[in-house]
Amino acid sequence: MFAALDIATGWVTGPPCFRVPKFLDEIEAAVPHELDIPLVMHYCVTHKTPLIQRWLAKRLRWHVHPTLSSSSWLNEVERFFASLPIG
Repeated sequence: MFAALDIATGWVTGPPCFRVPKFLDEIEAAVPHELDIPLVMHYCVTHKTPLIQRWLAKRLRWHVHPTLSSSSWLNEVERFFASLPIG
């Protein structure tokens, strides 16, 4: 599941389809340029693909935080996102 949460407003968005680069582009466009963007990835190797590596290399304000498969605390975060209406 891919979703983005704006902590200030509570706004959640998710991709209409499983197109990670397009989803990241949408987040890039929506977040003010003066802010950094943390990217927490759970059970995902998407950030290791050449396409995403190149995409992230061009955007220094993105900070990737991959988690271990045993990071059970993130399961709670996934449940939180799953319970929200994605718009």
